Amino acid sequence: MLKEVESILEIGPGTGCSLIEIAKKISQNAQVHGVDISLGMLKKAKRKLRKRGLLRRVESCCGDALCMPYRDNVFDAVFMSFTLELFNTPEIPKVLHEAKRVLKPRGRRSLLPPHMGFQATA
Repeated sequence: MLKEVESILEIGPGTGCSLIEIAKKISQNAQVHGVDISLGMLKKAKRKLRKRGLLRRVESCCGDALCMPYRDNVFDAVFMSFTLELFNTPEIPKVLHEAKRVLKPRGRRSLLPPHMGFQATA
């Protein structure tokens, strides 16, 4: 399924465990992006990616999920894992709106774990 996407964004990749797995599973022409508010986490992720020879397949950006530095409709898929619970309840719809904004019209979202009744995929 990941072989079909051209670009995927992980919101809140932390130390990069999911970025590594995604980068290993996408096609050679695809690109993985990760946006995290913590520069320290992104540095740890880059070290892990470099160690596994995957750094060239991943572009990371220090930014806030409430106002991501990406154009509208740019990603084929958006992924979050254990990210929504880091936000205050009133911010969650804003994060989800941002995820939808950067997602292409026929793109896919995956949220893990479901938070406050949201579906795991949409």
